[in-house]
Order: sequence, then structure tokens, then C-alpha cells
Amino acid sequence: MRSWKREDEEADSKSLTMRVVIPEASLWEPESPFLYQGPVELWQDEQLCERVQLSHGLRVITLGPRGIRVNGRQITLEGVQGDRFPKTTW
Repeated sequence: MRSWKREDEEADSKSLTMRVVIPEASLWEPESPFLYQGPVELWQDEQLCERVQLSHGLRVITLGPRGIRVNGRQITLEGVQGDRFPKTTW
């Protein structure tokens, strides 16, 4: 992780912003939904303050005049019409 400060942040802000650099990242695609998983920890004065488990996919989704694109590739959405839908668990 590298320190990163946005241009619109105040100089004396107490927030901490970091960015992660992933060389040759694997993008999340509908056909191969790759997820990065692992812990993110916040340390202060050599003490662990908080730890969370992260699961995140890298992708760019855009909507333009020719439809929806995921990572620059156009995709087709399929839908169904109905009043009732079966219950699904994700």
C-alpha cells in the first residue's frame, strides 16, 4: 500500500487514504469472476487498531449509447417478465 492524498483533501485532514498498486491485475469478468481476498489492517503506534477481511473484484462497468460494457467489452443482459419470481439465495 502507498500513501495517497487527493487534491481536494484539506492539508490538515485527519483522514488516512491509501492506495493499492497491483501490477498485471486480474480483472473480474462475468465468465471468470476473479476476486482478490485478504485482510486489511490499521496500525497505530505499533498496535493493531482494526482488521477486516476484504473480498473485492476489479472491473469497470459503463453504460453508453450502445449498451452496457464490462471492462470495455459489450455484454447482453437477459431478463424475464413476470409477476412472481422464485426465491434465490446468493
